[in-house]
Amino acid sequence: MLHRAFCLLPSSPVAAVATTSTYAAGRSWAGHSVATPVGTRYRKLTRTASKSTYKRNITVTTAPAKSSSNFALTPSRVEDLNRLSDCKVSGFRRTPHPAGEKGNPSRPTDDQLYKACTLNVTYFDPDLLADCDFDSIRGVSSQPREIISAHIPGTRPPRTGQPSSILMNAVSVSPVGPSFRLSRPTTRYALRKNLIYLVSIRRPTPSLTVLVDYHASYPDLQTTWSYNLLIALALRHVSFGVTQMLFTEMRRSKIKGNFETWKLQVRSLIQAGFWDRAWRQVMETFNNPISGNSGPRHEMPLPIWLEFCRSLRKGILRKPPKARWIVNEQQEVMRNAAVETVTEGPDTLLLNRARQQLLFRHRPTHMPDLATTQPNIIYHIVYLLMQSQQGDGALLLTTSYLRALPRKLRKKTAMRCLDIIHLHITFNRTTRGLHKLYETRKTLNTLLKLHRSLRPTSSTLFLLLSTLRHAKRCGTVANNVVRAFKAEWGSQVEDGRVRRRLVTLALKEGRRDLVKHIGKLETEACRATRLWTFERGVLGGTDRWPFKRVFRYPGRKLFVKNGKERRLWHRVQRRAWLKMGVKIK
Repeated sequence: MLHRAFCLLPSSPVAAVATTSTYAAGRSWAGHSVATPVGTRYRKLTRTASKSTYKRNITVTTAPAKSSSNFALTPSRVEDLNRLSDCKVSGFRRTPHPAGEKGNPSRPTDDQLYKACTLNVTYFDPDLLADCDFDSIRGVSSQPREIISAHIPGTRPPRTGQPSSILMNAVSVSPVGPSFRLSRPTTRYALRKNLIYLVSIRRPTPSLTVLVDYHASYPDLQTTWSYNLLIALALRHVSFGVTQMLFTEMRRSKIKGNFETWKLQVRSLIQAGFWDRAWRQVMETFNNPISGNSGPRHEMPLPIWLEFCRSLRKGILRKPPKARWIVNEQQEVMRNAAVETVTEGPDTLLLNRARQQLLFRHRPTHMPDLATTQPNIIYHIVYLLMQSQQGDGALLLTTSYLRALPRKLRKKTAMRCLDIIHLHITFNRTTRGLHKLYETRKTLNTLLKLHRSLRPTSSTLFLLLSTLRHAKRCGTVANNVVRAFKAEWGSQVEDGRVRRRLVTLALKEGRRDLVKHIGKLETEACRATRLWTFERGVLGGTDRWPFKRVFRYPGRKLFVKNGKERRLWHRVQRRAWLKMGVKIK
């Protein structure tokens, strides 16, 4: 079903006045048309419409000898335009104004317009088309006119005394800023460039099915990299069916996978809930001897080992089918090998600890030092320890890593280190109520003081407010926490998610005044965002295209989850209206 990618295929531009069949039909209609009033068979006309037509006369403005415009009006062009305007115009017809009536004699009244108005349908015979009908008007170019800007800095704006040809071209309809047209790829690099543009730069981003169809439209240009991009995108969309289809098409096209493909295959099994199956496949791969060598392969690579530190995607729990025994083609009863019970259930503590011990026994021997270790590795290890409820070991590892970091960090590294700190806020399950807030905030301040480049964001405050769900006076305490954070770290720590959680806690406490105040702040923020978006759309904005090189943006910048946030805000608005009668726009 490749029709879903038609919206991405390039189309050739059409000139404003082009020699096409439509233009030829218009020329033929001008010479051979017959106007027939529709509705005469249903009602009788009280008066006969005047056969005279309104003729539009165009006056000639004296043009300078050398005009910068390529559409200057000449007497020959005026003659052609007046000849075209002699055709009968369907629509309102002007009727003579009664003498002696006050007002403008050339303007009819509404009653006269209603009585004199008849709907006309023009018929023309295609057989009457001649070769001359396909010719353009003499003296008028069939190419689009060159459009100049209204006022370019450093140039003199047009004066009122200049000819109408220059004033006609004084308005620019071209978009402000650079533009990009998706061209038809002819090489593998061009297809790769177009895919990155569609995923990272184009707004709105095409759906996953449209991207898959667009990729399937060019089978000769498909590469391992293009398949890896779509598979990673499908896994982020939790589309396991599309993921398996892409793996199948990749094998059918005889495109060999690389290390990234192997890593994505392991990730798809783990996220789908088949952790044990993925582990068996990887261990079988390393236990098999290499061709030409009697010994087994080397140890498990670090990226593959980190994939097993992941867990089941939230909300994905496969229930095993009831029929565990099936009948094969030989009418033999056998166990269904495709059935695998997903063990991620309510009691996962023992399972997580067993997997942690298994991973630590098979960990890579060549582990980098803490000072040179990427934050992504520490993040996965801390996540695994937190799942096993070993918070002390995770806190010790995080503290040692933050102290071993250099004094200056890039923004990307600092944000990833902040994600490690967020794990300690999320997995704090020791206490409840206000004591949980104070303990979590103490841990947060301790970790933030370990490095000067670490600053909390709105996500930090959003996660910190989640500790007040089971506390008394949660709305009042949350409002005080937000004020303290804004005073210490700036107003950028408050966004729509923080305000939504603050309204939720205020509704739970019953603070009507706080709900109205936060709702007013959210309304003003949404209005400012809409005005900024409208202004950027009108003025052209700052387009990120073209680049000398096209880069793939991280997922946190591509998928900001605006739709999910609007849906959650709608629920909060409905709850506030039903519970307290407060209307939040």
